[in-house]
Amino acid sequence: MKTFISACSCALLLSACASQSGDSIEAQNPAQGAGIPLPPQVKLPISADKWTLWQCQDGSRLETRLSADGRQLQLRYQGREAQLQQAASARPAIFENTHLAFFSDGKTAAVGHPHSPTVLSSGCRLGELK
Repeated sequence: MKTFISACSCALLLSACASQSGDSIEAQNPAQGAGIPLPPQVKLPISADKWTLWQCQDGSRLETRLSADGRQLQLRYQGREAQLQQAASARPAIFENTHLAFFSDGKTAAVGHPHSPTVLSSGCRLGELK
């Protein structure tokens, strides 16, 4: 039941975010200063020079870091590291490969399977890397 509620919450969040309209913005990659397109009004607290920790509702944790060129996201999840490509999205920001997808509105994040309703961890909020 808890998984079902988390999946529904994530689906509602993603649907609401995708229906928003706004002007396109660019985030500056601190490593190279090159602009990368991000969804409107999404400011990810992720950089290329350090790992960002996210604590999820189910107790799992995500660690994220942008690649040097800012077009890929390195994701550490459940003892594995994955390279995810930035996907086209109105909102939220989405990075994915064939097995995993990372979704974030800049304040919360979720991990699931790409192009699927399956949510693996949701309600992830910024934590402190120890």
